[in-house]
Amino acid sequence: MDHIDIAEAGREAWLGQSHGYRIAGDWACLNAELALSESSEALAQQWALQLWACDQPYNGGELQGTKIAEATLDLQSSQPQHLYAETFARLPAGDREYAMVLVLASRTDGAEQVHDFANYPALEHFHVPALRGDVRHALDEEQLTLRAERIENPRTEENLSGTLALELWALDAPYRGEQFSGSALAGVELGRLAGQAAWQDVELRVSAGALAGRSNLTVMLREWTASGYVTRDYRELAVSLPLAAAEVVTGAQPTVELVSVQHATLEVLAAVPGLSRKVAQEIIKARPFGALEELIRVRGIGEKTLRKLRGVLTL
Repeated sequence: MDHIDIAEAGREAWLGQSHGYRIAGDWACLNAELALSESSEALAQQWALQLWACDQPYNGGELQGTKIAEATLDLQSSQPQHLYAETFARLPAGDREYAMVLVLASRTDGAEQVHDFANYPALEHFHVPALRGDVRHALDEEQLTLRAERIENPRTEENLSGTLALELWALDAPYRGEQFSGSALAGVELGRLAGQAAWQDVELRVSAGALAGRSNLTVMLREWTASGYVTRDYRELAVSLPLAAAEVVTGAQPTVELVSVQHATLEVLAAVPGLSRKVAQEIIKARPFGALEELIRVRGIGEKTLRKLRGVLTL
């Protein structure tokens, strides 16, 4: 491992010689020997041990990558101490290798400062469900048809995936595997996939009208985990909307923004046509959901109501 100190003198905290990490499914195990200076400022700060997945080893300055795990630290003494923490790992999306960096950081008024870090020489390739081959698309005046050549679960044979879904999103910014914001345009729930198994030629269809005015179209393979759905792999699309379709959707037909039953506030859910405030409260109580079909267990939602809500709700 490559252990580099931020500064030779005047440091408030640093990593000892013993430190490391382990990824077990969607959990990260972090451990490190830590030491603080004897200054009162050091003990007064909020400290965190972070694990980052980066394209390149870190050499100081702004961290570029995905923070996949963080353990907050309650340091009461400047004496050297060994810390161990297990925390949920939000793995970056994308089927590639990453340089892993362990970071000791402090946070003051929302601003973070790196005090010490360690690069690990072995590149990490996360074993998560992935898109293999191409994701082809065909667009006519009525709909966009997407076909994923292959979806694979590279885990061991006994390691069944969580529920997988193939979704098309219009994002607010180009996606690079981190957290994102945008609108889900369409999705299909695929079910669970055994380790070392694959599905071939998976299709997803979306109305051409839903594409009007949209940008950063991204196909995402998502998996249900203990923290809800997370993106495992993705493909960016470059789609040109046919003139005829564009003319159809630029009239009086508004684009429908889907409402998340997983994350929407009470006020947002209660504003959905067909949902009362009381039913919206029941939806929040019943979270999390693995599929929209599970709304049927919510008091006040029957099969007829669920059919009407499919066009306006998403996970």
